[in-house]
Amino acid sequence: MKARHAVLLIATASLPAQAALVIAGSSPATNDRFANHPSFVAASQNWSGVGRSNSGAWATLLSPNVFVSATHFHPGIGSTVTFYPGNDPAATSLSRTVAGGQQIAGTDLWIGHFSSALPASIQSYPRVTIPISSGNFASSGVAGANALLSGVSTSPSYGSSQTLAHAVGTNRIEAFIPGVSDGSSSGDTLITVRNFSGDTAFGYSTTTYESQLTVGDSGSPLMLISNGQLYLAGIAWAIAQADIDPGPLVATRDLSIYTYTGNLETNISSYIGLNSVPEPSLLALAAISLPIIQRRRRKHEPEPMRRHR
Repeated sequence: MKARHAVLLIATASLPAQAALVIAGSSPATNDRFANHPSFVAASQNWSGVGRSNSGAWATLLSPNVFVSATHFHPGIGSTVTFYPGNDPAATSLSRTVAGGQQIAGTDLWIGHFSSALPASIQSYPRVTIPISSGNFASSGVAGANALLSGVSTSPSYGSSQTLAHAVGTNRIEAFIPGVSDGSSSGDTLITVRNFSGDTAFGYSTTTYESQLTVGDSGSPLMLISNGQLYLAGIAWAIAQADIDPGPLVATRDLSIYTYTGNLETNISSYIGLNSVPEPSLLALAAISLPIIQRRRRKHEPEPMRRHR
């Protein structure tokens, strides 16, 4: 493939938060999380830790109260993010208010926290932490990996709230480009390509439900699967186009560009450590246990020593 860093064209930072994830051959049953259908392409994975604000901004949980999103489109401080314990839109949701957050190292990755933690019923995602460079990408285990892309669903039947508009499609990670810049942020990126049927000569053929980010998907997670568990690999940043034909012909394809979270692991871990709060269940357990411990101590305390006369 031709080098893609020279042909990035469009960043979502200047575009409004609407439209929907482009998915080849999609249907509500197969690609909409809240259709709650057994045919859903990602039905076997736990999506409870992917939430959205009322304005449509995405938040992916890294710990019970810390999440990541996109710098140019994230839940604002003081806004509310809603999470659902499963894929049933009628289930009781849980909401938390954003207490703080910050841009990470000048990138388009934004990390924030809630003042109170979500319970264990809402998934916190492990992360891909492999340090990647142009030199080791091909052997990293991330190159060519099958991935799940999240984005906005256009189906209106689950309610008017944007918190219920969550579509999932597929693609492969085809490139790593370091130091991508949109003029306000710069960072290392993972790239997926929206291939067409017959593109095998240029790299990868299409996946079932081949997907492409579009306007409004910024801040959504790029997930890999290992042993049935979702692992966060990136956060949606931008869209672009590139000529993927390694020869003289022009074969323009759409790219989805993700901030690679693995190269920011030190910053992420530090933020989690500084801002974590106990889960609600642990707080309740501590409140119950303390009086019991105190009573036991009183019961087993030795009587005061007495002097013999």
